[in-house]
Amino acid sequence: MSGTRITELFAWVVDDPSGEHGIIGVQLTHGIMQAVSSKKRIVEAMRPVAEATSKQLGLPVLLLRFALAETVDVA
Repeated sequence: MSGTRITELFAWVVDDPSGEHGIIGVQLTHGIMQAVSSKKRIVEAMRPVAEATSKQLGLPVLLLRFALAETVDVA
């Protein structure tokens, strides 16, 4: 495989007390994407959206780092 190896992912996640946590979405010019990246600086740039989402929902939005990877399938 070529390219940069992804060793961690960062995501803005709603901390729902029901346990139904979810990754928030970010509106872009060409649609919506989930607030996830392997680059922390990119996810940090989404902080205003995370703060606005938290305020709108009345729930905390957490920045989580995922560092455990497992290959599940190869296409």
